[in-house]
Amino acid sequence: MFCENCGVEIRNPNQPFCLKCRNSLIKVDEELQELLDSGNVRIFVDGARHRVWIWKGSNIVARKKFKSFKIAPSIRDRQGIRYEIVSVNEGNEPSEFLEFIQGK
Repeated sequence: MFCENCGVEIRNPNQPFCLKCRNSLIKVDEELQELLDSGNVRIFVDGARHRVWIWKGSNIVARKKFKSFKIAPSIRDRQGIRYEIVSVNEGNEPSEFLEFIQGK
């Protein structure tokens, strides 16, 4: 298996990202890929991990980022104080977030 971005060989098939270029190796279905548009911010509630994920696209404007940080605490408060707010940048998604959006 090879990274589609930089071409380096991937020796561990369970590796969530390329160690050289940090490109995600987890395939996301097309519908979800459209939702995760680089020009948007998305907020997800992950009940299993008790997290409120703020996913920020790489091309967002500051106003959208600011608005998401204002909205996330009220979403968290509705879920419960145990929920943690986690900010995620496009291209640097942690494996837990990628597993969540794929339903794992």
